[in-house]
Amino acid sequence: MTELERQLTKALRELSGQYEREQKQQAERVEDLRRQMQRLEEAVKDLQPQLGRTAELAENLQRQVKLLAQDYRDIAALLSRG
Repeated sequence: MTELERQLTKALRELSGQYEREQKQQAERVEDLRRQMQRLEEAVKDLQPQLGRTAELAENLQRQVKLLAQDYRDIAALLSRG
């Protein structure tokens, strides 16, 4: 084997090792992102019922504010007559 062939073989081995390390790192990053996505999906699933309850509470509050406003109008009308 000539010196050039040795150098090329060494360079190829180094590049191959670097490629394998990068592939492993990329696979680890993909796995980390997959786990993170799974956690986020679970968090969203857990928040869905709260979102429904919050919307229901907001509707109830809006109805109460309308009733209160009507009560104040009625009181003001009674006071203006008196």
